[in-house]
Amino acid sequence: MEYSKEDLMEAKKQIWGVGENMGTEESKKIWEENAQFWDNAMGDESNEFHREVVRPKVTELLSPNPADYILDIACG
Repeated sequence: MEYSKEDLMEAKKQIWGVGENMGTEESKKIWEENAQFWDNAMGDESNEFHREVVRPKVTELLSPNPADYILDIACG
C-alpha cells in the first residue's frame, strides 16, 4: 500500500505534535496509535527511499567486511 506525501506529513504532525511539548506516556500512546500506519507504509522491506538511497550509502560509509557484525539501535 502506498501513501501520499500528505498522508505521511499528517502522520508526522500527529506523532510529533508540531511544536507541542508532550510527556513520554502521551508520546508512546501516539506512536502506538500510528504503528499500523507505519508498518503499512514501510512494508516488510522498508520503503523505496530507504532501500535505494539510505541502505547503499550507509553500507558505503560503514564499508563492512563480510565477517563484521553491525548493531542497529533505535533506527526504526
